[in-house]
Amino acid sequence: LPGAARAALVAGLDADFWSSHAYDDPATGYFSYAFADAPGLLGDVARAALAAAVSAGLADRPCATVEFWAHAKPSAAGHELHFDADVASGALPMCSAVVLLEAPPGGGRTVVTDRDPSDAGDAGTVGFVAENAERGLLLFDGRLLHGVLPGRPSPRRRTSLMLSFWDRALARAAPGGRPAANMALPAADGGAAWARALLGPRE
Repeated sequence: LPGAARAALVAGLDADFWSSHAYDDPATGYFSYAFADAPGLLGDVARAALAAAVSAGLADRPCATVEFWAHAKPSAAGHELHFDADVASGALPMCSAVVLLEAPPGGGRTVVTDRDPSDAGDAGTVGFVAENAERGLLLFDGRLLHGVLPGRPSPRRRTSLMLSFWDRALARAAPGGRPAANMALPAADGGAAWARALLGPRE
């Protein structure tokens, strides 16, 4: 990811993405946006990641939906092992992607196991740990169990943008109410500063 694009994504998310979604509120659950295509910087990143996934053989069917979400966590924080399952159907994506926007040295690292839902056992037999490469792209089979290992404390946070690529349409979240999975993208010229930054025309 070019440095200017990384800076624009961080600034856009910091503008009001976290606050407008009550990200730090313990009552806020998982939320994401789903789209077939997106304008602006987010669309550019999604298309580049999908092209890399296709080249790697991880997206071997036409992509019907891209799901996008993001996290900003203390560098020492981990994230429990999980599947990127659709909350409505339990289906799994073809491929998932992690774009590291802020990655302090020693911060939590993504671990991808060899376990898929058809396997017995708790966490699989092998875990692949990704290095914290700021501006790097991690791609993996969307059927696999994964999470983030705890890291060392740092004044800096670990910020990541996630994408999953689906060969099907996803049920849309109902408009209004608390943030939820598979929301429709807002208009780039609406009131949200993060939407203008991520979806508006590139400068």
